[in-house]
Amino acid sequence: MLTRRRRSPHFSLFTLLLTLSAFAVTAFVPRGARLPPFQTTPTLRRSKHGALFLSTQLDGNSTMVAVPEEQGKKKKKVVVVGAGWGGLSATYELAKRSDEYEVTLLEAGPSVGGLVAGWKTKGGKSIEAGVHGFWYCYRNIFHLVENELRLSPFTDWTPSAQYSPNGLEVTSP
Repeated sequence: MLTRRRRSPHFSLFTLLLTLSAFAVTAFVPRGARLPPFQTTPTLRRSKHGALFLSTQLDGNSTMVAVPEEQGKKKKKVVVVGAGWGGLSATYELAKRSDEYEVTLLEAGPSVGGLVAGWKTKGGKSIEAGVHGFWYCYRNIFHLVENELRLSPFTDWTPSAQYSPNGLEVTSP
């Protein structure tokens, strides 16, 4: 049984950093991959056996980061399961605190990114698993991209199309 842990005063900052860090990870995501907006609040929980979990949720899928508390060791060993949006951002944040945590990231798929990882068809066309957005109201993401990554958050318009079993449905722009 998991019980909720009372939030610390620094939890809001950690939440913001965890959310923003996902775009810092995009430097390691394969070219052409697009990340969706990560609009969720991580929940810190503790099991009855003392294990600490950071749970994030996006589109109904959950990423759990287990942080076992080992006595007598300075660093806590952390295993992040899943290299999707939440897993990559959790790994990035924990890796920045390498003096406290030894982080291992596990991914079952052939590439990182979870639902945001695209792929190429045999004909070389880019395919994505779902609809993603990068909206102006996500000021924190733009700030991270511009200031920490020192990148422009914008690229040139690229043509795209949406296909269904009935054929071509829409093209953009």
